[in-house]
Amino acid sequence: MSLWIPSKSLLAGEHPPRGEGRRSCESHAAPEDAAVGAVAAAAGTLIPDSRAAFYTPVSAESVHDFAVRDVRGAEVALERYLGSVLLIVNVATLAPNASQFVSLESLYRKFQARGLRVLAFPSHSFGAEPRREADIEQICRNRFRATFDLFEKVAVNGKDQAPLYAFLTNRHRHPEFGGAVEHDFAKFLIDGDGQVIGRFRPAQDPLSPDVVAAVERAVDAPPPVAPRP
Repeated sequence: MSLWIPSKSLLAGEHPPRGEGRRSCESHAAPEDAAVGAVAAAAGTLIPDSRAAFYTPVSAESVHDFAVRDVRGAEVALERYLGSVLLIVNVATLAPNASQFVSLESLYRKFQARGLRVLAFPSHSFGAEPRREADIEQICRNRFRATFDLFEKVAVNGKDQAPLYAFLTNRHRHPEFGGAVEHDFAKFLIDGDGQVIGRFRPAQDPLSPDVVAAVERAVDAPPPVAPRP
């Protein structure tokens, strides 16, 4: 089984506790270990990240606490997605499973009207995205017909790990879903309040029954009661 199942709170139709305020978005980068990730992904097991960096507390309380840059370099505050269900994916146009771009677009179209947004972050962390952002955008839009949101290239592991990914992979904050990104097309499912509620391995196609069912539960969950401070 290549799936990390959604959290119990999602299955019960509940939302994680809210934070008490917006805080600074400090990050703690983790050492890159692609070899360990590849072996664990192939074995279908959770990566046993005993490295301290993954357990260091982070001050960010939500995905919405971060700002990133889109594929054209414009700053995007992720709080704009408050209330939307997000599927955050590290992508690469030369990855062996790049056909998942098509599946991601199909999933996005299926649930877009119900509040799903797909956030794709190109990454060369696994050696499959050497292209510039302009070329990545052209390939995604023209070859894969992707209409979901694209962002600038980031490192998802290692000393240059993007702050957003330091948050997503942090096991102190997300004991069920933290740990190093295994390979291209790892998927983090985020609820409308910006909390991680599921994670799917790179080999898990976005249109697989488990992913579709988890997204459907998430978009059908009650929306956040009020905006976070």
